[in-house]
Amino acid sequence: MTNPSVSVLIAQWGKVNFTERAVASIQRSQYEGEIEILVWDNASPGGPGSLAQRKGITLIEHDENIGFGPAHNAMAERATGDYIIILNNDVVLDPLCIDRLVQAMGDPLNPGAVGPLYRGFDGTVLEAGGVVGNDASGWQLFKGTAPPPSLLRRRYEVHYASAACLMLEREVFLSLDGFDDRYSPAYYEDTDLCMKLRQQGHPVLVEPLAVCFHYEGATSGKDVTSGFKAYQVRNRSRFLRRWVDELQEVGEPASFGLAATQAIVGSAERSVLWVSPHLPRVDREAGHLRILRMIEQLQADGQHVAMWVRDPFDVDRYGRMLESKGVPWFGPVEKSRWHLDGSDPEILTGLDDVVRAVDWDSVIISFPDVARDLIPVSRGARADLPILIDCVDVHFIREERGLAFGVNPPGGGMSRRDELAIFRMSDGLITASAYETEVVREALPSVPVTSFLVAAEEPRIEERGPGSGALFLGNFNHAPNLDGVEWWIDAIQPRVRASLDDDSFAVRVVGTASGRHRFDWGGNADVAGWVEDLADEFRAARVFVVPLRYGAGTKGKITVAMAFGIPIVTTPIGAEGFFGATLESLVVAQTEDEFAEACVRLLVDDDHWVERREIAVAAAEEAWESQVRAGGDFTAWVRRRRPLATYIERGVGP
Repeated sequence: MTNPSVSVLIAQWGKVNFTERAVASIQRSQYEGEIEILVWDNASPGGPGSLAQRKGITLIEHDENIGFGPAHNAMAERATGDYIIILNNDVVLDPLCIDRLVQAMGDPLNPGAVGPLYRGFDGTVLEAGGVVGNDASGWQLFKGTAPPPSLLRRRYEVHYASAACLMLEREVFLSLDGFDDRYSPAYYEDTDLCMKLRQQGHPVLVEPLAVCFHYEGATSGKDVTSGFKAYQVRNRSRFLRRWVDELQEVGEPASFGLAATQAIVGSAERSVLWVSPHLPRVDREAGHLRILRMIEQLQADGQHVAMWVRDPFDVDRYGRMLESKGVPWFGPVEKSRWHLDGSDPEILTGLDDVVRAVDWDSVIISFPDVARDLIPVSRGARADLPILIDCVDVHFIREERGLAFGVNPPGGGMSRRDELAIFRMSDGLITASAYETEVVREALPSVPVTSFLVAAEEPRIEERGPGSGALFLGNFNHAPNLDGVEWWIDAIQPRVRASLDDDSFAVRVVGTASGRHRFDWGGNADVAGWVEDLADEFRAARVFVVPLRYGAGTKGKITVAMAFGIPIVTTPIGAEGFFGATLESLVVAQTEDEFAEACVRLLVDDDHWVERREIAVAAAEEAWESQVRAGGDFTAWVRRRRPLATYIERGVGP
């Protein structure tokens, strides 16, 4: 439905000045569809006042105060809009609020109703949906707090959304007979309505990007022991009697933990918390792309994934990327970035808080040094929680290989003994290659291990000519990549130049932090730095080179290059972890001479280049299909994990 019509329904009893502000905010709306405004005056003392002369509204004056619910039922009968918004008169809408509520009503979850994010006029979060406990108690999510930004940029499911501002289809509202008269004159009628919608299979969503400002308590006060607000206590008992059976499924009185679970996990069958040192920079580091692919596989299996990051940075780029994938993320608050003054309590910032807030089925921690620091935190928060380590690559394998070439690991590295001790702290390990799995399995036979290869990329094959030159891609914060380029420049490129009789031939180098080495390499490398879209680089290149002398894991740079169907020359270390058609597509050189000869042949022999190109294209398609198949094995393995023995029984600790 394109720009459906919207009827905004406001019931008032006195406080005409508030209604005037609400109406003015509706009329400032940037929604492009038709908006109808109905105002029901419940026999206000002194009458409707200035609203009698207000243009652009339909004023309905009643001779007695029939209460909130009955007034809105009557207005819904008269309304003409496809959607209705039930609105308190003490609410002011952001200009984009209506448009964003309408968009949220089109969510694939097919919601029955959508509510906004409520803020005070000082910016404080007043409410972002709520939950109901099995005793009919209610909890307003994030009230008076500084919520994680990721939860304020994504829709999520709640038990109920307040009818201070609530959108739903007019015909659906009428089919449910509107608000139940048993709750007249007010309170719990909106929660009851949301329960009826959910009973019919239509969830209630909050769209935090739709913002309204609320003079909280302006119409009914805040004292539940007297006056109009006392109906809240009476109607809670009525609501409980009606929904007692359904509320037993909720399990506990409404609490922050229940509300957080609903907002973060929703109705997902299983939930996984992924712990990372920082937000995944998927366009800069192959290991981070692999993390995202694992998350996507878990999501496809019906498991909800959230992430906690120790050091949030690049929030605007990579935080929003995660959010677009449906992955909420948490971490320490950056007060300056989020414009917090310290007056609001921060929530869901510490890992222990996040672990306690939700009944996670497992925690996965990437990188062994992060696991060393944070496994004790996670176990301290929940001792019964399975904790898995994503090794990313097994560091001691990489570093032992580097030492064989005289390369000392930066910062002293991590010894085999230390890394295996960290692995023993876990309930399962995820490596990046079958070789690493076998090494770790032999060293730690009691700890379950599986592999998830560095992500295959969906093929991006296009018609193209051979191009020219050699291309290398890597993250140069990673020592094996730096060693590989220097080995190429010192030992391989001179042989290529001699064969081509071209002393100006230079490898094209692309990747994070490559620019800092531009002057060291001089005319021996054409350094591009980090490039956001690699398509032009691969389109121009003739051969992709991976001259790695040491390292571990399956190399993401190869899977990226393979997706573009470019011939690849590498070493046995570079080829490690690949198999089948993918391995056969690689030209694997054992020596410097073999590496140079393979590159030269691809650079000068068009027929050979076309042949290797066809093999690379077929391998790219097979790699992608293989990854899709392997995803099911990985997610099933995660599902099976249970807590192992205690630290001491694993040989860890005193």
